[in-house]
Amino acid sequence: MFKETLIKQILHKCRHLKNVFSDALDKFHFPLCKSVREKSVISSIPVFARCFSSRSYKTMFEAVSNAIFREKLLRQGKLLAEIKDRVWWIVKYFLLIEGFFIIVCIFLVGCQSAQRREGSTKENRSLEVLLMNDIQDGTLDMPFEQACLIASGVDSNKKMNAYLAKIDILISRIKQETDANSISDPLKKADIIFGWLQSNTNEGTYNDCYDFRDTLNLKVGNCLSYAIRFTTVCRHFGVDMKSVFIPGHIYNMLVFDGQTRYYEHTHSDGIVKEMDLYNDQKRIMKDEELIAEIFLYKARNANNDMKYEESCKNCQCALMCSPDDNRPVILLIDNYIAQKNYDEAFRCLNNYLSRHPDDKKFFKNTYVLLQRLSKKEDNKIE
Repeated sequence: MFKETLIKQILHKCRHLKNVFSDALDKFHFPLCKSVREKSVISSIPVFARCFSSRSYKTMFEAVSNAIFREKLLRQGKLLAEIKDRVWWIVKYFLLIEGFFIIVCIFLVGCQSAQRREGSTKENRSLEVLLMNDIQDGTLDMPFEQACLIASGVDSNKKMNAYLAKIDILISRIKQETDANSISDPLKKADIIFGWLQSNTNEGTYNDCYDFRDTLNLKVGNCLSYAIRFTTVCRHFGVDMKSVFIPGHIYNMLVFDGQTRYYEHTHSDGIVKEMDLYNDQKRIMKDEELIAEIFLYKARNANNDMKYEESCKNCQCALMCSPDDNRPVILLIDNYIAQKNYDEAFRCLNNYLSRHPDDKKFFKNTYVLLQRLSKKEDNKIE
């Protein structure tokens, strides 16, 4: 109370100082209430008293100004701190919101990707199941080229249509660039088609290039994929082309009006070697057996990569397409042994021999070994 009275006396006795004080307040534009201003001045009363006694108005003005400025800095510091806290809270708020939306977007994208993968897997399985159900009765009803594409790994209708379009382009080019469509003789027509394919679509032969898709995409293949392509194109021109199997090789054959023509895709001259032509194990293949060859190639590659589950699956598909072929059985047993699943290996061999008793002699040692490993003493071979 004493300090406030002293301030009033100072301001009353020194009008000039009062005017200076007011000018200082206006000069600094300090937005404070009257009580705050008085509080700032009160803290500087000792300086005012000394200045008043010595009539040093300039020093008094500076003291008042410094008091106001200190208060201004103090309030500004508090204001800045408050602003900083509020801005940081806003930043954290928006960061949380942004992070939330990013997480939601990632989650949605992941869900869509998972749905696509799940849909693709279901579609892939449906195509494979469709093929297996079709071929289960021993006869292929779906178009030959579609079955070969499914066996090669085409896993969606969109991809299937894309590859069928490639086949249509081949056929269209042959029609435009040759006389195959106007010739009625199947032998001459097959010769024209074979020559055109050899000149325009055979970029190389690779033993492991069994995939029909690679032959359509890259113009490369082996005896199997080239034979499939040639058979497919010939049938579109009404030529009933057949495939011939010998151990380790496949070539094409056409019989018409008592004449037989052979087509070799892996030799530049297109001529089948005599050792292949007169091989004792030569036999004409059914369409289902050609499809089985694709699955068997896939099974061998998976086995070499130690992907035994995948190899087993392809072996079983090959057996469904060609149940009389013992090669998938041998590879299937090898996969089970690699997994130390001796019971399943023995069961597989036992089932095969029950349907093919003539092969018991061939599998006798394997049967005895698996019988011991699986600890089964029944059904012994005499």
